[in-house]
Amino acid sequence: MYLNDIYKIKDYIKIGKGIWDALEKEDFQSIVDFYNTFLAEIPYDGLGKRNEYWYRALFLLLLRCVGIIGYAEVHTAKGRSDIVVQLDRQIIVIEFKLAENAEAVDSKRQEGISQIRRRGYAKAYEGTSRKVASVVIVANDELRQATL
Repeated sequence: MYLNDIYKIKDYIKIGKGIWDALEKEDFQSIVDFYNTFLAEIPYDGLGKRNEYWYRALFLLLLRCVGIIGYAEVHTAKGRSDIVVQLDRQIIVIEFKLAENAEAVDSKRQEGISQIRRRGYAKAYEGTSRKVASVVIVANDELRQATL
């Protein structure tokens, strides 16, 4: 509200509400679309060396900016999930993968799906009353965009 009132950034509230709504509806494509808008605003000459951690950190920053707390590198019995978001009615486990180019996106997506299953990242939350979902987000470094 401060940004809206002082700096007249009217879409701030719209973007934040959109991300909250998309998470609650498990509309992961919309979340990735918001993330890509966020990435598109970063000047190319200020990007520096990018890696999976860089893309994940920016995603966490985006969530935090709209009031959503995501936990990074959450330890389980068989490894660490990249991001866990806990909402009132659901828990979302997010695995990030970095693809150097478009040709690597599908294999990285499959790698992420396999990793979530093999390491049981979502299993740790099945005993709760909340719905548990998991998703893989692949950052295509060549295009500097994310995809499901």
